[in-house]
Amino acid sequence: MKPEAITYEASAHHADVSPREFSGVLRLTADALLFESPLANCGIPLDRLAVEWHASGRVLYRDTEQPEWEVFASSDPLFNYFIQGRNHLVAQVREVLQIRDSRRNLKLAALFVGLFSVILAAAWCLAGLAAGWVAGAVPPAWEAELGKAALEDLKKQVEITRDPRLLAQVEAVAAPLVARLPKHPYHFEFYIVENEAPNALALPGGKILVFRGLCEAVDQPSQLAGVLAHEMAHVLRRHGLRQLIGSSSRYYLLRMFAGGNQGLLSLVSHSSQLLLRQSYSRQNELEADELGWNLTLAANIDPRGSIEFLRKVAGSPVLQRLEESSLRILSSHPPTAERIQKLEALWQRSPRRSGFTNFTAGAVEK
Repeated sequence: MKPEAITYEASAHHADVSPREFSGVLRLTADALLFESPLANCGIPLDRLAVEWHASGRVLYRDTEQPEWEVFASSDPLFNYFIQGRNHLVAQVREVLQIRDSRRNLKLAALFVGLFSVILAAAWCLAGLAAGWVAGAVPPAWEAELGKAALEDLKKQVEITRDPRLLAQVEAVAAPLVARLPKHPYHFEFYIVENEAPNALALPGGKILVFRGLCEAVDQPSQLAGVLAHEMAHVLRRHGLRQLIGSSSRYYLLRMFAGGNQGLLSLVSHSSQLLLRQSYSRQNELEADELGWNLTLAANIDPRGSIEFLRKVAGSPVLQRLEESSLRILSSHPPTAERIQKLEALWQRSPRRSGFTNFTAGAVEK
């Protein structure tokens, strides 16, 4: 095979020539590879030619008997000739091609990983931003199913009853609140948890769990009303669903983007365990406090019951034991001085300070 009468851009290095690396052209003859430059020329007999891959990402041509010369080319236009016409160069050229292709594949892989990371990070952020939209897009019927599933799971961990005596007390206090709620799609139901903690828990869709310890801890119906209004506020603001989506379901959101409504339904119908293990955010707690305060006012109930209750149970040893027990999932909002302070500020700004409803004597029994 005859070499092509073409020149190729190249550069060379020689210890005695300045600058350290200088430009020129490569030309292939029948017997040699020639490097030609205004600064210096070099001829490498093909029988002594060695071909290597250089760390700079270029092809290195060198003379095995003139190690002071190094000739670099950024492409491999001569490889076909070497492979077909010079047997002693075949293995070298193939090795260079293999190294070059491996390097290219690594670069492509790195580029792909980087691009995928950017896309994944963007999707993750989008999922967080979309959590509020997803919660708003969930039909109330689906939210009710989520609450029902969570209740069934909770029944496996604690004793939940419909104690008629306690339910009558709770529903008597809840009735004026429910009657004066703004328009909403929920059906509020109350259950008794046989536990001594002075606590309550709202599930999506309107199911509210009242601990026996709460009924025993309150001194006035207005205190119980404050707690119930707080839990109703969580339901009305869909805090349970929003917290679930925002804190632990980005994976499901990404599935939803691929699966449409079916992906969203999968989120709602398979996440009750995550829901039971969540805690409300500080923002959600304060929002529920303020809305609950307004709900009690709308029902003509003294809103200071919320303040009295928080002061009463602050530092409760029962709540402390609850935090350390397997039922910690139920302690979603321990009292805090910050909440009390903000509620007191609401009272100072309240346009009404008297004339509130007096409950019947049986509303709260010990």
